[in-house]
Amino acid sequence: MANSSTTGHRDMSTAVLIRVDQSGEGDFTKIQDAIDSVPSNNSALVFIWVKPGTYREKIVVPADKPFITLSGTLASTTVITWNDGGDVLSDSPTVKVSASDFVGRYLTFQIFCCLIMANSSTTGHRDMSTAILIRVDQSGKGDFTKIQDAIDSVPSNNSALVFIWVKPGTYREKIVVPADKPFITLSGTLASTTIITWNDGGDVLSGSPTVKVSASDFVGRYLTFQNTYGKKGKGVALSVTGDRAAFYGCRILSYQDTLLDDAGRHYYKNCYIEGATDFIFGNAASLFENTYGKKGKGVALSVTGDRVAFYGCRILSYQDTLLDDAGRHYYKNCYIEGATDFIFGNAASLFERCRLHSISGGNGAITAQKREFPTENTGFVFLGCKITGNGNGSALLGRPWGSYSRVVFALSYMSSVVQSEGWNDWGDQNKQSSVYYGEYKCYGPGANRAKRVNWSHNLSNEEASLFLNKNMIGGRGWLRPAPTRFKRGSTILKKPN
Repeated sequence: MANSSTTGHRDMSTAVLIRVDQSGEGDFTKIQDAIDSVPSNNSALVFIWVKPGTYREKIVVPADKPFITLSGTLASTTVITWNDGGDVLSDSPTVKVSASDFVGRYLTFQIFCCLIMANSSTTGHRDMSTAILIRVDQSGKGDFTKIQDAIDSVPSNNSALVFIWVKPGTYREKIVVPADKPFITLSGTLASTTIITWNDGGDVLSGSPTVKVSASDFVGRYLTFQNTYGKKGKGVALSVTGDRAAFYGCRILSYQDTLLDDAGRHYYKNCYIEGATDFIFGNAASLFENTYGKKGKGVALSVTGDRVAFYGCRILSYQDTLLDDAGRHYYKNCYIEGATDFIFGNAASLFERCRLHSISGGNGAITAQKREFPTENTGFVFLGCKITGNGNGSALLGRPWGSYSRVVFALSYMSSVVQSEGWNDWGDQNKQSSVYYGEYKCYGPGANRAKRVNWSHNLSNEEASLFLNKNMIGGRGWLRPAPTRFKRGSTILKKPN
């Protein structure tokens, strides 16, 4: 692609600084307000520094506001999130970038599902920062060696916050948190190493649960709740009937009737729940928050501007995560997660040292590139990337949204999540002769080309050389480093009324 840029001899080391801080200590408390303060047809570099926090807003960087850098400090702590699905081209993106010469750094773009319930609580003005600590350690170095003994030590009708810290181990016991013991937090450090397990079936309402929470204001953190009863019948891993119960980063495992979410208002965040039949059941009012999920298409980031770059960002959804729609784009050290067509569009984009994580349970696809004519110099190139995911053979490398779809993976690691055939024609055999799907010196269990579709390409050194540089995105001339000097109080920026 021809190298064109409007940056000219612009000083790339100095930018106007705008700070976004939800605490009120910056120039703005909302990201969109900061963007709106940049004048139309801006010609100065603008660096919008977003302080850590979760920003629940939809963001648009319009086409007439170029040269903006939107930057956090750490992607895991600076999150832009919204709940929307529907039209992936217009309505649903959490962040839509239409401006040219945009840079995103160290941010998470996320779309999530939301349930609105009436807000009531009995916590009042309770001091939520201080709790009584009880330690459970099977080695005998804590206050108790069994979790149930720690719970039993909490007095009835307790009014203090109690934090029961469970050291790593496998705890083979049935746990009950009775209704008269509120304000308990039961916490491990890592769910995969702190496991509460039992083997019981039968009555899902009373007899079988490994852990039964009847108390209100309960919190579970970083634990695995497991029932190993298996395919023999119903075996509840966790039963929750108390009000205002929350679970963070927990794993809840069984086969049938895994989670009895029975009554009350409950919140589950970043949890892993596994089962086969009716494995989340009951009549609670509950919010399960991570992403928009399997309800449908939910775009986390939409990019239509030219000369746009993202560094160290996390882009999260389920289907249609990243709409890489038009323009020349560069993604470096980014984490992109989804299940179906989760990188799609018709941009000319280079993904360098990115991690692509498939959460598909089967028949997922990483890319759906939309190049529609052989004269278009567009496509996706993945260079030195890493493909990971859930399950073996659950994800394709790509399928063609456009008749001349073009995708190349080079020098990239492919885990066993990649299906052996690699690519799919999306039900149109005519596209087999027009698409360009290539692989070059990839490695890992998913990179074996023995069963790849015969219309994909195992690239030679000469063929691959076209994709092993930044020429496809117009060269490196427009890629700019982070500014090293900042100006404050410039008259070119005005806060919105």
